[in-house]
Amino acid sequence: LKKHRSKIEGKVCLEAGAGKGLFTREMASMGARKVYAVERSDILYGLLNENVSDISKIVTTQEGIEFFEPPEPIDLLFHEFYGSLILDESILALRQLKFKPETILPDGGRLWCMPIME
Repeated sequence: LKKHRSKIEGKVCLEAGAGKGLFTREMASMGARKVYAVERSDILYGLLNENVSDISKIVTTQEGIEFFEPPEPIDLLFHEFYGSLILDESILALRQLKFKPETILPDGGRLWCMPIME
C-alpha cells in the first residue's frame, strides 16, 4: 500500500474481504477520504467493527464483494484473494463486481505450490 500512497490520499478506497480491518485502517491512516470495508464472514465482520469503530471515515458492510454496490465511485480496491482463499472468498469474485474501481491492488501475482511428503 505504501508504494501506492498517491492513489490512496484523498480517495475513496475499499478493502474486499476486510477480515479484521488491518488494511482498512492502514488506508484510512494514509489519508483516504473514505474507506469501505466489505466482509462476508459473520465472525470476522464482528471483529472488523470492533477494530475500526474509532475511525469515522470507515464504512463497514457485511456481504460478498460481488454483491456490494457502493453509493459512490471507488478509486482503489484492495484485496487479499491471493492468500488462503478461505471463507468462500475467491479471486473470481473480482470478475463479478457491480462497480469499476480505478485501481485494483494487487493487480497480479504468482501461484506457488510444492508437494508435501508425509
